[in-house]
Amino acid sequence: ESQAAAGKGTPVLVPGDAIIDIAKLFEKGAAVYGARNWEKGIPLSEILNSLERHLQQEKMGGTDENHARALAWRAVIYLATKLRIENGLLPASLNDMPAYRLEQEVILGKTVEEAIVDTMKSMAFNDGQWYCSDPGCHKRGFSNVAPNIFYCNKHKKGKQNEYIKNS
Repeated sequence: ESQAAAGKGTPVLVPGDAIIDIAKLFEKGAAVYGARNWEKGIPLSEILNSLERHLQQEKMGGTDENHARALAWRAVIYLATKLRIENGLLPASLNDMPAYRLEQEVILGKTVEEAIVDTMKSMAFNDGQWYCSDPGCHKRGFSNVAPNIFYCNKHKKGKQNEYIKNS
């Protein structure tokens, strides 16, 4: 991917068959309600309620309609509506979802730092070996950079100096 295209999205990676299938529901809706009727605005809670109902019907194997298509359509219009609200193209009142934000401590029951330490401890085995501290690496070994920190040979280079510098 060229630098000029970086960050602009890669539409060729979007599954065309799924998009065409979702477009069929846009076509069906246009025939009943008029083209682009949904763009007048639907409260986000209504979109999510409908999406959730279709998700549950899909999970239960419902065959009365194409629930996968229906929930995907609602996900698309939810995102489009939310983006248009954020950009001032639709009224903020359509975002009728709760405005509260949970801190990580509320979600995890501990600070992020405590969760990381607990995760690191849970990754140790009785033989004293740890997983490599590089994300995505699953090699195991004994602490070799600092207490309770292990890097495999591939990822160890420079980590000892980095640890000393940051201590």
